[in-house]
Amino acid sequence: MAKDCELIDHCCFFNKFKNRQSIAWQGIFRIYCLGGLPFLCERRRFHFESGQQPSENIMPTGKLVSRGFAALP
Repeated sequence: MAKDCELIDHCCFFNKFKNRQSIAWQGIFRIYCLGGLPFLCERRRFHFESGQQPSENIMPTGKLVSRGFAALP
C-alpha cells in the first residue's frame, strides 16, 4: 500500500493548491503527494538536500506553476 509523502503536512505547495479539483491538479497530487511516487518529487529532493522548501509556486516537477495551470480549478 502506498503512503503519502512524509512532507505533505508541511509542504507549502500542497497546502496552497490542495483544494484544486481539476483532473490535472488531482493527477499531480496522486503522483507525487498522495501515495504515488513521492521519491520523484523535485520539491522533496530539494528539501532533503538543502533543508529548505522551494517557493510554493514550484511544482513537484521542479517547474514553476504556469498561468494556465494556475487558472485550473
